[in-house]
This record gives sequence, structure tokens and C-alpha cells, in this order.
Amino acid sequence: MTTHKRRILLAGVAILASSFLAGIVLSFYQWDFGSPFERSSWGGYNPLGRATYAPLAFAFVLFPITLPVVLIPLVAIYVGMRKEKLWPLSVLGFLSTGLLWLWYLTELWNLD
Repeated sequence: MTTHKRRILLAGVAILASSFLAGIVLSFYQWDFGSPFERSSWGGYNPLGRATYAPLAFAFVLFPITLPVVLIPLVAIYVGMRKEKLWPLSVLGFLSTGLLWLWYLTELWNLD
């Protein structure tokens, strides 16, 4: 693996990890019922579960929309990793995937 691909993957993992942590922080910010590790009015989800596996369930429910929306950033990541000059395209793909995760998380709050 070239240094270009390693840098892109490192930046991408950092972007996805920071969006994941931002989702956990947002979930705890929205929490207003007692202990965050007890059952809640969110259908049994605590804030940590709400930020981690609940967006996956929401993406599964919206599967006809999720598949094309996820394919666009994946193509951008692939093209940015193949061509060294287009590295911002892969970073943009990772960023849009992280923002999609946060969007799913906030849409779950709107459904409650």
C-alpha cells in the first residue's frame, strides 16, 4: 500500500471516528431522563445505543434510499484513492459518510 492510500485511509478513519464520537455527544446532549444507561422513552434505547446501532437500524428501514446515497460517497472514496491528484474527493466522501451517520441520528430524534 502506498503512502498516499495510507494517508487517505488514516484521514478517513479519523473523520468517521470523529463523526461517531460527535453522534455519541449529541445523543447524550439530547438525553434528559435520569441515568443514561437505563431504559428510556426512546423504546428501550439508551443514548449510547441510540448513537451506535440505532442509525444502522434506521438505514435498514430506509434501504431503498440508503443504498444509492451510500454508493455516491463510496465511488468518491474509490476514485480519490486511485488517483493521487483527486485525494480531496476521497476526503469529501468520508466526510459525507460521517455526515450521513449524524443525519440518520438526528432524524431518529424527529421520529420520536
